Amino acid sequence: MRKELVVKAAAAVLGACLFTGCGINDNNGQVVIPEEQEAQEQENQNVTIGNPWRKCTWDEMKAACDGLFNMPKYSMSSYWGIMENVGEGERPLVEADFTLDGVTYCARAQQGVDESADISGYYYEWTSDEEVTLENWNMTAKLHRFIGEEGMIDLIVWYDPELKTAYSVAANAEDLTGFDIVAVVDSMYYAIPEEYDPNRVYDTYSNDGSVYIHEDYNTMEATLVDGDIEIPIDISMAGFLPQVAKWDVDGDGEDEYVIVENEGHGTGFAWYGLVIGQLVDGEYQFTTYTAEYFIPYIQEAMEFTYDSEAKTITFTINNPGGKVQKTTEPLARALEYNEDVENIGWGDLVNVYLDESGMPYVSFLSGIVYDDSVVPDYEGGVEVEALITVAPDSSIIIGDFHFYE
Repeated sequence: MRKELVVKAAAAVLGACLFTGCGINDNNGQVVIPEEQEAQEQENQNVTIGNPWRKCTWDEMKAACDGLFNMPKYSMSSYWGIMENVGEGERPLVEADFTLDGVTYCARAQQGVDESADISGYYYEWTSDEEVTLENWNMTAKLHRFIGEEGMIDLIVWYDPELKTAYSVAANAEDLTGFDIVAVVDSMYYAIPEEYDPNRVYDTYSNDGSVYIHEDYNTMEATLVDGDIEIPIDISMAGFLPQVAKWDVDGDGEDEYVIVENEGHGTGFAWYGLVIGQLVDGEYQFTTYTAEYFIPYIQEAMEFTYDSEAKTITFTINNPGGKVQKTTEPLARALEYNEDVENIGWGDLVNVYLDESGMPYVSFLSGIVYDDSVVPDYEGGVEVEALITVAPDSSIIIGDFHFYE
């Protein structure tokens, strides 16, 4: 299941999603989802439209579309998805999200649809429109560009009448001046032979070198390697490499695997999750805490007051039980802009990380939403972090928050 982004501050949500790709890479494998997270996700589903997308393999995408595009050389895939609940006579809609040279892309294709079908998922009042030629595809296409205060979007759409297939590729970045999306799309022509790219394979080691995670972005498969033991793991592969450690994090006398995964990223947006792996009855079991799991904790702990005359915001931490840890005195910030503040968002930048010993922490960076902008500003915000304690059953406890020092 490909979850929707549900963050309390609506303005912060829009700011996070405006210039990121269509998809967020979910960890949707054979993992144990904590009860609290499962309940939260169920609640989210009850108040939002059901999401028909699911994570899939590259082979599933090719089976759904005879003329599926290739991935551009040197690109870094973050999500492959499929939507099978489509109209009668239509084949599934498929999507590939990837990055290339600092630009985030969302590519889609669907076979069996009419030429008028709009499958892109991008609906803007475009700044400019033009017709272009795709030489490798031997087709004409429509190129749209949107220029906003916080970034730019290029969208190119075209249709293959022989295969009855609609295509779209969108590119998002802060500045696309001089960018040639036509060249990128031409390099994705399906008749160009696919090559296995050894440069898209990465090994990420623990600090002590005892274990590592092998990620192959050609196949979107990850393996945890511990000596002679190789364990296939379904972690999110959203472009930023993971962290991994092996030690007795829960104090039960047995070592566990502690993994940090990047679930998605873009302009003003980054989500990380925590994965705990341990041997249970002879089988390796991995429990995943997505970034969405941590957000309610920071929202409950943080308060702010806004002084419209002095143009300052004061942040206050209210930890459960009134406990004090490190720097928790109220912290004031002078605003970067002479504008009124509408809200503070905490859900866009959720960072889980391991310190040198392998101990997990979670941190948040606040985004300030001004009245005349839906895009949060992070320069005047504050960073808050908390220690994560792991129990023998792989449940976790979020410690007291404190301002990051």
